[in-house]
Amino acid sequence: MGEASSNVVTSGEVLTRPLSKIVVPAEGSDGLFTKSWFPICLSKDVEKGKVICRDFLDGKVVIYRGEDDVARVFSAYCVHMGANLAAGGDVIGNDLRCPFHHWVYDDSGRCIKTGVGDPAPERAQLFAFPTTEICGIVFAFNGQEPLYDFPDIFGGYSEDEVLIATFEDPRCPWPVDPWSIRGNTPDWAHFACVHNMEVNNEDIPDPKSAYEWSDYWVNFDAPVTRVMPDGKVTRLVYKAQITGTTLWHNQGTMNGRWHMLLSALGIPAPGTSSHFYVAGAHLGDGSDAQERETREFVEELIDMWDTMLDEDDVILQQQHYKPGLLTNADAAVARFLTFVRDYPRAHPSREFIN
Repeated sequence: MGEASSNVVTSGEVLTRPLSKIVVPAEGSDGLFTKSWFPICLSKDVEKGKVICRDFLDGKVVIYRGEDDVARVFSAYCVHMGANLAAGGDVIGNDLRCPFHHWVYDDSGRCIKTGVGDPAPERAQLFAFPTTEICGIVFAFNGQEPLYDFPDIFGGYSEDEVLIATFEDPRCPWPVDPWSIRGNTPDWAHFACVHNMEVNNEDIPDPKSAYEWSDYWVNFDAPVTRVMPDGKVTRLVYKAQITGTTLWHNQGTMNGRWHMLLSALGIPAPGTSSHFYVAGAHLGDGSDAQERETREFVEELIDMWDTMLDEDDVILQQQHYKPGLLTNADAAVARFLTFVRDYPRAHPSREFIN
């Protein structure tokens, strides 16, 4: 990957001339999208035996849940005559039947039967997205096979040991690509200016030494202090990770208590982002008193995050994201932009979902 150092002021002075910009392709540019895990819908929206439709990338997908209780994400249109499989389609066992001519697709997306008894054409296949469900969210990977596993977001705990609250963000869609929002995570000036956090220079992780960069993710540790609008001081110490171009999660402590947060950004259309988010805390000894205390703590987490999302929303709704002049404080952002610029892109479902 290319280094960002040539695009960052190292003297601490503010630039007075244009610099060499880090140009990142927009999602959908040249018909390609980043090969990432994208949230599609909430798990509760996909009832067993039902089919729903959602916008994804530059087309549409269907999500259904068979009798095995597994959610699947397929291209939306029947390969016979293009009927939308969610517009009256049926779930039969773990298979999906088209409402138009009753072509039946199995749980891999392969057509196994036609309504009039003709043999199913050998190439009759829907695009089946790699799919997983985490924290009550259905995720699909843009690719035929995932490049990496979904990250461990529970810090060594099992999902059953963590009390979680999951939301689809009503503020969305945001008119920006997910990777530009993910760029807020290493943007320490943004935390100070937008979110009223105390960000000291000595606390800011050095992008060349304190961050661990790979082809598909970046992680780092960070201590920050936030002064809430009501004057309450919150101390956060956490390990954060950006996975792909869409996921951010952290595990750490808030005022000394362990918690986890997950933010997942989807693409309902090029140039737009949907947002799903999760807050969770360890259930402790499992007693009723401990569970009540944990619920109160999770509500506190959600209140903090909702306040921060409201603060971001004012900017995101009108933002024309275009990285330009950068200063020394933007070193980590610049390095993240090179990560996104070099990130693999593809669109294997193009002919299926449009």
